[in-house]
Amino acid sequence: MQRLVGCKLPNFESKTITGKSLSLKKLIGKVIVLNFSFATCVRCVEEVPALNKLVDEYTGKDVVFISFSRDMKPEAKEFVKNTGFKYNVIANYPNAELTFCIIRGWPMNMVIDKNGILRLVCNSRDVYNKIKQAIEIIF
Repeated sequence: MQRLVGCKLPNFESKTITGKSLSLKKLIGKVIVLNFSFATCVRCVEEVPALNKLVDEYTGKDVVFISFSRDMKPEAKEFVKNTGFKYNVIANYPNAELTFCIIRGWPMNMVIDKNGILRLVCNSRDVYNKIKQAIEIIF
């Protein structure tokens, strides 16, 4: 996964479970934090408080938080409801594992710089500090 650092993120275009349209092209110029998770993944649920803390800390700044869920929309909505997850959640994105090279399992997190270049890939081990450090380096 670390070999992907420095690569350009592939374009994506989708709608969140709340109907908001998101695409890489429209987000260039912002830091993008991506999460890949699903509702029955214990580690995915465990990292939600740390990820929500990041959302709270970067509210009003040029940082966008997006989660690609393996779940179908109803299950993704239930996950958000049960956990209070604050990311923009995209349910059942086609071929997310292939598009974003999720080969080490779920959850997975990525930080993309303002030019669409991947700067960090990490799993849930110390996710808060790793993502925060990557964001601060970009700013």
